Amino acid sequence: MNYLRAKKLLFILFFVHGAQLYCVDESRSATVLRFLYQNAAGRVVRSFITRSGYFSAFTGWLANRSASKYIIPTFIKQYRDQINMNEALKPDIKSYKTFNKFFKRKLKPDCRPIDSAIDSVTSPADGTIYAIEQLNEKTEFLVKGKKFDVARLLGKNSHLSADIYKNGTMIIIYLGPWNYHRFHFPVDCSAQKAQIISGAYESVNSVAYQFGIQPLTENERHLIEIDHPDTGKIAFIPVGALCVGKIKEKYDPEKELHKKGDQVGYFEFGGSTIVMLFPENTITLDERFKNTATQPLEIKVGERIATIIKKNERP
Repeated sequence: MNYLRAKKLLFILFFVHGAQLYCVDESRSATVLRFLYQNAAGRVVRSFITRSGYFSAFTGWLANRSASKYIIPTFIKQYRDQINMNEALKPDIKSYKTFNKFFKRKLKPDCRPIDSAIDSVTSPADGTIYAIEQLNEKTEFLVKGKKFDVARLLGKNSHLSADIYKNGTMIIIYLGPWNYHRFHFPVDCSAQKAQIISGAYESVNSVAYQFGIQPLTENERHLIEIDHPDTGKIAFIPVGALCVGKIKEKYDPEKELHKKGDQVGYFEFGGSTIVMLFPENTITLDERFKNTATQPLEIKVGERIATIIKKNERP
């Protein structure tokens, strides 16, 4: 075996093992996370992995190398029940030159129909939905005994005040590594330029929450203010995570109107999250999402989540 071939094989093995261990395989990642958050030596390792951007940046760099394409078949096989390549705009996996090109793959236009009701709020992403009503200073989310800090989520330099969302609704969509990783506008709206909020790169795996970590307020994230005539200012927040190479916006903030379902951007390699905040009395959740704070459901782009309450119909 010549040197270059050996180097390529070692590269592939490293990436496959690292991807599955740290970002993809739920059972393996749980074991790793327990080490990182419970073990003294693990906490030292974690300080490098999650508190600097080097590990996630390096993982993203690996996912953009041509050799990374060799893990695509293994990845699809592992998640054969969740990944349907017939939905992909390019269903032939040989057309993807890197793993990241596959990861952020586009879908065929008719695969995600957008609810057409003028007053509907639709899912911006494929994933698992958690919805919390009556958002206030006592709200807890997955971390028991630790209050969810909306002001911290929005960042210190945000011009959006946490008071806007007092008693409002928070919708969280967790994207697993197997999900479609492009995200879309939930309503017809205007949109401001994304504000980058620096932070850590904690895992968004549920195991991390068990150790008192609140990734949504600690991780790097982008705050996008979107505005609808009846809801007012909606906070739309893509959140990065361990192994997420980049959050990329693709919309034009100068455009006057973005249609519901238009693409906002995409995540590169890794599990990720979208958070949306709505002011009080601006939307009504559909009944099936009422209990998702404790019993989350799977959802896809374009599915109806809630109904917008018109200003003249508010209590």
